Amino acid sequence: MDKKLVIFGHHIDVLDLLEKYLKDKNIGYVRIDGRTPNNKRQDLVDKFQKDPNTKIFLGGISATGLGITLTSASDSLFIERVWTPAVEEQAEDRLHRISQKNAVIAWYMSVSGTIDDKLAKIVNNKRDVISQLFKKDQNNAMSIDVINDLLDSYYNE
Repeated sequence: MDKKLVIFGHHIDVLDLLEKYLKDKNIGYVRIDGRTPNNKRQDLVDKFQKDPNTKIFLGGISATGLGITLTSASDSLFIERVWTPAVEEQAEDRLHRISQKNAVIAWYMSVSGTIDDKLAKIVNNKRDVISQLFKKDQNNAMSIDVINDLLDSYYNE
């Protein structure tokens, strides 16, 4: 495998399982999650960016969503979803930097019938609503219909 991959997860136990798999398969990786000391994070990012044998960046989405650059990979895999579309988009943006030379692909894993499957539908719906909310009409004004629909559904429950 020549390509590098960024894997984002949310729960420590899920990241632990993935880390065990990577160790068992002898795949070079680095891991940053909420337990990683701040003074060690940049060294781990640098290792992923520069070391050709470090193929996987395993990151807690909350701990790695901002302030790091992961352009040595062009593919990311989200193994768990979070409630906020912007958090996922911020994580994707770690690969979308000026120095990125390749198209970036973000894969979102979901197992049918699970809570993550239901959450994925909710998050994707939220993403659509947010997109519509900020869509401009011919007069360059935000769509007031979307706002009215949201308020109506909230107050008419």
